[in-house]
Amino acid sequence: MEIKQLIFFQAIVKHNSFTEAAEACGISQSGISQQIQSLEKELGVNLFERDNKKFKITEAGEHLYKKSIVLLEYLDLMQKEVIKIGKRTDIHLKIGYLKNYGGCEFFSTLEKFAKKYPDVKISIVSGTHEELYQALKSDKVDLTFIDKRREGPTDYVNLFIKNVNTYIETVSYSELSNLKFIDINDLKSSPCIIISSEKQREQEQAYYHDVIGFNGIFSFAESVHEGRMLVAANQGILPLEINNIKDSKNNSIKHIKLLKNGIPVTKNYYAFWKKENSDFYIEEFANMLKSEFN
Repeated sequence: MEIKQLIFFQAIVKHNSFTEAAEACGISQSGISQQIQSLEKELGVNLFERDNKKFKITEAGEHLYKKSIVLLEYLDLMQKEVIKIGKRTDIHLKIGYLKNYGGCEFFSTLEKFAKKYPDVKISIVSGTHEELYQALKSDKVDLTFIDKRREGPTDYVNLFIKNVNTYIETVSYSELSNLKFIDINDLKSSPCIIISSEKQREQEQAYYHDVIGFNGIFSFAESVHEGRMLVAANQGILPLEINNIKDSKNNSIKHIKLLKNGIPVTKNYYAFWKKENSDFYIEEFANMLKSEFN
């Protein structure tokens, strides 16, 4: 089966005419007929039922038509990507990182990616969920590592990374430190530290109050590092999503799994990018990130 045969076959189905398909493909009618006959002989099935000058597509032909559309679209995309990669001399990958994620998988992925592709220049933009979403829309980043708070538009790729548990971080000498689990309803008296830029504080507080369920006092930090400094100073508890608790242990910090009405609080994390911008390096980083989590 040759690619040109699939192109001729699709043209016949599209135009519902051998003559018009031949004209569209720049080939003679006898030539396109011979190509289809050769394809049918190779497959051992009829793709069209012929009745004098009339014809209709067979069930096998319908199946081939649907599958070949996907195949040729993929081949076209692959060709464009190969050309794009081959002609690029200055490869720059801009990645958005969710600033309130507490695990180390993203950093490990960066290290492995940079080692494997040393010629790729990498820029990192950190932000809240909304800041990263807007950065992606405006092409300030090529890909974001993000938690899912809304259904993404159909013109974006959402690669599921992992469902991750939420923990609260508190000082090792606090009354909570001996607990393995704690329900969010029992934290009303503990100030909740939110990682957020000043512009996004109101929106982030609404999310943690209305969606996550914190009903106490809120305070803010610009980064996970700053938030952990506040925890160390016993200024509140810090909710963070962590995939592997062993990678985040600190002698002065205690991690307690967060529950809501007896059910673990979790978040779904995704690699998120525009379909039209999809290329080898974006997909490679996203798949490496997913592997790192698993």
